[in-house]
Amino acid sequence: MKNILYRLLTVPFLLSCFLVSCSDDTGKDNEIIELGEGEIHVEGSNASRAADSDWQSGDAIGITMYDENYTQPVNGVYNSQYVTTAPNLGTFTPATTDETIYFPQNGSNVGFTAYYPCQTTIPANMLLEWSVEDQMILPAIDLMTAEHAAGYNKTNSDVQLHFHHRLSKLIFNLSIEDDGDFVSLEDCNLTLQGMYTQTTYDLFNDGFINVTNQADIIVPNRSGESDTYRKAIVLPRDAGDGVIFEFVTSTGNTYLAYMSGDLALEGGNQYTFNLTLSRTPIMVSATIEP
Repeated sequence: MKNILYRLLTVPFLLSCFLVSCSDDTGKDNEIIELGEGEIHVEGSNASRAADSDWQSGDAIGITMYDENYTQPVNGVYNSQYVTTAPNLGTFTPATTDETIYFPQNGSNVGFTAYYPCQTTIPANMLLEWSVEDQMILPAIDLMTAEHAAGYNKTNSDVQLHFHHRLSKLIFNLSIEDDGDFVSLEDCNLTLQGMYTQTTYDLFNDGFINVTNQADIIVPNRSGESDTYRKAIVLPRDAGDGVIFEFVTSTGNTYLAYMSGDLALEGGNQYTFNLTLSRTPIMVSATIEP
């Protein structure tokens, strides 16, 4: 996983991570993760993950420790992976012994970058290729990164990282105009047209540098979700025409709804679309939540 394997067994550090969720679940917007003795804990009864309400086994964050000027990694801490093995408790431990993070013994200051979900490897230039085309497992594509945190050392070890969502979450609430109408929502397929699906994210400078591959995004009806509910995670986009929501029923009827050209999709926001399928054109209303 790491490009540099050398590691000094020095003083471990304490890390607090504030997870800022785009979900509107009460009490789950600011969770604290602490890292000490090589172990991460989420404080409080509610452990908030990126896309859903609880951490699950295998969820992982990636951490890199830099010198104070952010010129190179320190002690071989490059993309160190910490994973949770206790479902819903939000307790993280190093994926391997070599992943354990320690402060430099000489007391020098260091800084940190971090992101979720952790990838097995990332390039040395910290340019991460990201795709939202596969929507089946949302936590696997819901990119979060932390603000850089510098000025820490073995005597100033209470590190706090503030995570932010970088993508946009879309919620679709579906209904029909009349319960006795010919429209059925069972096995109704949703496709997002006119969206870009791939990007390059600069983890070091925290920003998108390239967005490519305009392609249809199929939004699955996942196990446990009702026929009237869909959700997707997509790349942010500027306001503009061209985004279409296509609904195809099990009987082959097709309905199109057009997202307003005045609506921009911003990273970290959740957009709820209430759509009514009927014989007349689809009726759409939308709300936006941070």
